[in-house]
Amino acid sequence: MADVQGRKWTRMQGARKNTSDHGTKIISHGKRGREEEPGLDLSELRRRKSSGVLLYLRRWLRSLNPAGPISLLCYNCRRLDNEPTVVRLSGLLRQEGADVVILVEKKLSVVEMRNVITRLGGYKGVGADSMGRSAGVAVLWKEGVEVEVISVSAHHIGVSVKGLFGIDEWRLSGFYGWVRHEDKWRSWQLLRELQPMSNLPWVVIGDFNEILFEHEKSGGTIREYPVMDAFREAIDECGLMDIGYWGNPFTWWNRRGDSEAIYERLDRALATPSFINHCPTIKLNHLDFDKSDHAPIKLALYKAPKTAKTKKFRFEDMWANDEACEGVIQDAWEGGHEALGKLEWCKTKLAEWSKHRYGNLRKQIEETRKRLMFLDSCAPTVEMVADKRETCTRLDDLLMAEEGYWRQWS
Repeated sequence: MADVQGRKWTRMQGARKNTSDHGTKIISHGKRGREEEPGLDLSELRRRKSSGVLLYLRRWLRSLNPAGPISLLCYNCRRLDNEPTVVRLSGLLRQEGADVVILVEKKLSVVEMRNVITRLGGYKGVGADSMGRSAGVAVLWKEGVEVEVISVSAHHIGVSVKGLFGIDEWRLSGFYGWVRHEDKWRSWQLLRELQPMSNLPWVVIGDFNEILFEHEKSGGTIREYPVMDAFREAIDECGLMDIGYWGNPFTWWNRRGDSEAIYERLDRALATPSFINHCPTIKLNHLDFDKSDHAPIKLALYKAPKTAKTKKFRFEDMWANDEACEGVIQDAWEGGHEALGKLEWCKTKLAEWSKHRYGNLRKQIEETRKRLMFLDSCAPTVEMVADKRETCTRLDDLLMAEEGYWRQWS
């Protein structure tokens, strides 16, 4: 495999090696996800020790709903070589419950990262040695999620994922772009090198260390257009699209205040149309900043909102007996511009008028009858007699309207 921008990476079939053919070390904490048990085996529960019962039950429950809580978390933690950062990461994973996690700029060796994964508990993981104390990308996944490593380097990690987001199999690349201005081209070249490795639906998520548009930065010097253009061109050539986001518009902050504050959207998620078509309700959330200068981002699949069924328009017979109906039609017709526009406007105004005038016929009939019963219980004054006569007339009109409604629909 050719050397990419001076950083060696290699294709992998699973996480079976500790040292790649090109010298890039990776880690694998645990074996590849195993096949799920099709049913709950009580004899298996009795055979296992108490420490293994919970794990067995967890696998079985996940097999009932393979998708589980569907989410992917990406976090530039800056460095994981200190206790407070590991504690914050552990709390973040408990809070968000991510199935797959991309860690960027971890600045740890293989052995150090393995120790962190053990500390976190409940996750397997793969990562590459950082370049000294810079860069470094790792991917973690929960027990029961099936992940296979494709390629690894100090600036990316590529895996295939099965089952999550309702897709049989898709490709995930955790990405960390070069920081220095003169090295930006290396990021876009790496992106182009990764693109043809698979035809699976593809997601690239991480810290790209660059913005796409001028409005994605606040404060500091204005970003040069050629730099942003190069990023956009690479995305277009790879057939990727920006997923967008919810929340704070920026994911990086220089931790300064007032006039010295600089905010940028450096962390994002890109995807191919094939992935987005499979997951039309996918959303990227910008979570809150913590001690890191980067905010975590979370890709999650939300339930599609229920759409109200549109009621088919029908002209009701009872409207023809209402003198006010003619005025509604005349006013609506004069408000339209073209013939089709006038017809649509008439339908809209008639529906609004009918709802306001008639509403729920059955409810109005019941209320009118209650009013009539009340008037019957009152002393027969002149006013009460007149009110009763009007109420009886209204009840007759409502009953006739209801009769006409059911006759039309029968």
